[in-house]
Amino acid sequence: MKNKTVLLALSGGVDSAVAAHLLQQQGYQVKAVFFKLYSDTKDPITGNCSYLNDLTMARKIAAHLKIPLTVIDKETVYKQKVLTPMYKAFKKGITPNPDLPCNSLIKFPLLHHESHKQHCPYIATGHYAQTKDGKLLKPQDQIKDQTYFLAQLTQQDLTNCLFPLHNLTKDQVRAQAKKLKLPNWNKPSTAGICFIGGMPFHQFLTQKVKGKPGIITDPEGNTIGTHHGIQSYTIGQHINVQKPEGIQVKWFVAQKKGTTILAAPEGHPLLYTKKIKVKNIHTISGHAIPKIVHIKIRYRSPPLKATLKGTTLTLSTLQTGIAPGQYVVFYKGKECLGCAEIA
Repeated sequence: MKNKTVLLALSGGVDSAVAAHLLQQQGYQVKAVFFKLYSDTKDPITGNCSYLNDLTMARKIAAHLKIPLTVIDKETVYKQKVLTPMYKAFKKGITPNPDLPCNSLIKFPLLHHESHKQHCPYIATGHYAQTKDGKLLKPQDQIKDQTYFLAQLTQQDLTNCLFPLHNLTKDQVRAQAKKLKLPNWNKPSTAGICFIGGMPFHQFLTQKVKGKPGIITDPEGNTIGTHHGIQSYTIGQHINVQKPEGIQVKWFVAQKKGTTILAAPEGHPLLYTKKIKVKNIHTISGHAIPKIVHIKIRYRSPPLKATLKGTTLTLSTLQTGIAPGQYVVFYKGKECLGCAEIA
């Protein structure tokens, strides 16, 4: 069985737990690793560091499935490579997404490194994705498709990588967990930024990034409100303003300049764009992104046809909420080709 030994990233969630069981069913000898990445946030009920709840659950799952679990503390490198750049980006007024660099800079390199130490030819995670011939492909469950978050990986990262949930839906995974009597079968899925536990992200960010107060203006330059820091707002976000008389529609963030937020009423042309400037174009295969491509500008957004010329993406239809710092992910059919950062 030595040539079928796999190291699985076990998070304490239901997806990685079921992934472990499926690998066992397929004849793999499963070893698990839990990465401690962040311990600052406290659970409001227990007072414990939030990660301890996940670690406790991971240990219960490992014991239930009779697999060895290694705990590795990589909090320092996580703060250096993911959190510090994220804080700096928010301070500049852009909206970064830490999930992509977390996978490409932390989780997958660590998995491969630890798999060599533990003599495991394979690595695995509970992501909803699949690989074939070095390509990253969408899974069966299009709603839970997580290739968006894996788009910064390389073919080397995907080498000998297994995604056991690729042909299952979330409901099927939950049903399997219940049937197996896993201790976390009914644990809610993680929403938002996983490492801060149940704390609202706005509250977390306010603690970490000290913003400067400023004004909110309308498209004509009139002051219609104030704010406590641009780091708390992203392009396309609903914002409360002193509505001009006769205009009762919702207002949204259209632009951010220095400490000033420019807001526009729902439907205003300033909220829409058809061209996106991108930077740091990354391809999983190393081959150039095709001129005609489909993209996702957010994890949950439907694929959108676009034309890539140099560092400019021309979209097939007008879009809102194009926020600098976020990622555009490229697709060709079921294949995830890579990503780029919105400039």
